[in-house]
Amino acid sequence: MLIKLENIRPNPFRDLSLYPLSDSKVEALKDSIKSTGYWDNTVVRAVGDKYELSHGHHRLEALRQLGKTEAEFIVKDLDDAMMLKTMMLENLREGDTVSGERESIRSLVVAFGKGELSLPRAKGKNSQMRNAPSFLVGGAAPSSRENAYTASSLSEFLDDTLSKDKIKIHLRALEAIEQGHITEEDLQGLSLKKAKAVLKAVKDKVDSFDTPKKEKSKNDGSTSNILDQIDSAIEDIGRYLRQLSELGLEQDQVAELKIKAENLMNIAGVMDGIEVSPTAEDGGGDVIDGEWESVDEEVPVLQLVQPIEKESVPLEDE
Repeated sequence: MLIKLENIRPNPFRDLSLYPLSDSKVEALKDSIKSTGYWDNTVVRAVGDKYELSHGHHRLEALRQLGKTEAEFIVKDLDDAMMLKTMMLENLREGDTVSGERESIRSLVVAFGKGELSLPRAKGKNSQMRNAPSFLVGGAAPSSRENAYTASSLSEFLDDTLSKDKIKIHLRALEAIEQGHITEEDLQGLSLKKAKAVLKAVKDKVDSFDTPKKEKSKNDGSTSNILDQIDSAIEDIGRYLRQLSELGLEQDQVAELKIKAENLMNIAGVMDGIEVSPTAEDGGGDVIDGEWESVDEEVPVLQLVQPIEKESVPLEDE
């Protein structure tokens, strides 16, 4: 069907602001059209008195730059799902850029989140899924399984044109962009291998921020320095005891922990304003950070099997 180019709009799932047309590709198509003519196999759908392109955006731009005002197009009755799928498959078969693949995945997930298309049911643990339209991993609760997707379900929708492993990399990139760690511009023009390297560097950097560095105490051998370290250890014990109490511990074991803490405080004898309380067996409370905390006799407890360290509380499995 002969259609005026001014009446043709882009595919509604193609975000030209995020993924603009390639000038070099347009120029190559212009040369091809000049030498071999225009291939009239581009598909559009009718929307009112206008038409929407399913794929072939570079070809349409090449025609416009060549001064063409109309051309032959194939008109088909396509729903939103087919419009998106046709565009993606055509781009992937043409060996489109890595950025183009990523934009196709982004468009697919956003459309799925809006209910504009259906994906094969996602399988696996909730912690391994994403919840459309978000790209964050682990965001799919059982109640929202209808919005859950994985790299496998996306690959299946695309008839395995794009492998699951490639899709995983694109999803990690889109997740990092959503989190604000990088921007789309940071990945523009990069091969999949280089993009993967960038994502690994970003993850390592984020992990370094999330994991506090263990402070190394400088022990100069002086009495004041040793006592300061004992004070710090006692404060840590108080904090750990509160955490253990929240977990729920057995009464005889919480009493044993308290006796150990009181013995340490008696040995130190340096914390101003703290008096050692009677043991839990005598019905007393416990002094933690200078404040009394009562002990509920019915609170269950886990048993400590080695001294409490600064960064972890090793517990014996029940």
